[in-house]
Amino acid sequence: MTAPRTPLLVAPPGESDLFGQTMLSTDLIRGLRRINPAIYVHQQGPEHTGIWIGQPGADGTKFVCAFHLGAVPEWTQIDPNGKLICKGWRAIFEKVVRHGAASQRALEREFRISLDDSGASNLCGKCVRAGHRERHNGGALRMCDTHESVYTQAVRDKANEQELVSRLDWRRKVESLR
Repeated sequence: MTAPRTPLLVAPPGESDLFGQTMLSTDLIRGLRRINPAIYVHQQGPEHTGIWIGQPGADGTKFVCAFHLGAVPEWTQIDPNGKLICKGWRAIFEKVVRHGAASQRALEREFRISLDDSGASNLCGKCVRAGHRERHNGGALRMCDTHESVYTQAVRDKANEQELVSRLDWRRKVESLR
């Protein structure tokens, strides 16, 4: 059985460096705390730590994820049987964004990285720019079904000389298809 290839988590196919750019866990923790002081990092053992929103045990606290201390690879390390060896910082940041502890833009600014310009992203670029996290449909345009249908219709309209008048028309069309 081969290891699953999950975009933004493990190295993309063809990547020669399976670890990618490493980051020290102390730098990762320091940066997350600068972005959101409500992030609490609780050491869970000699080699593991957990990220929480709020202090563990307090009301309203949310657990975000756990990871290994020391050098954190860019890409999550998975053994050939699919078992997690070490979580990468891309996977950690994905969970931080998903739990609302920080925005993707804030993470990119603080750590001077790009989270969606890797060829491995499986998200619709137009949705990401609009603040949504919708997967693309795997087509050549790498758009979600909604954006691809609007784009296709706009191309057809343009071919028939019925070009969309403005961005507002584009947004109305997108909203009508959702």
